[in-house]
Amino acid sequence: MAAIDYYPHDADAPQRISIEDLGGDQKINETGYTPGVDEPGANEWNNLVRMAAALDKMTPLAIITLDGAASPAIVAVKSKRTTIAAANFTVTDNDAGDTTIAWADGILAPQTMEPRAYVHGATPHIVSATAPTALSVRVYTTTQAGAAADVPVTVEIW
Repeated sequence: MAAIDYYPHDADAPQRISIEDLGGDQKINETGYTPGVDEPGANEWNNLVRMAAALDKMTPLAIITLDGAASPAIVAVKSKRTTIAAANFTVTDNDAGDTTIAWADGILAPQTMEPRAYVHGATPHIVSATAPTALSVRVYTTTQAGAAADVPVTVEIW
């Protein structure tokens, strides 16, 4: 099995990295040949491929930080996609403490679990995030007393 010749997160249809993308995990050493101590053998390669694919599943597709203003804006974005920018996302202020972040199809690989969000600052707030569609996340923030509040928040899209 040959490895793909492109980075899966930058593809037109982004995807998480799979064992197959990396050429499989069934490599075997040549019969009668034992790799030297400074040469990777089949077992090392197969384990690296398995770990790379597993680690890709355990990290967010994108991490976005919002400024917490009444009309929220993205202040930072990191992604597995190498060409990502804040302009790839649309931020909608639904109401106080209620914000939606959306993106076009083909920007991120499909979400595989609910997003995770956390707030910034010294004052404790409560935050929750959901994925109402395949191409968006919705973030709710409130004070400890339950009142809706616009606060700086970071969202991990999985």
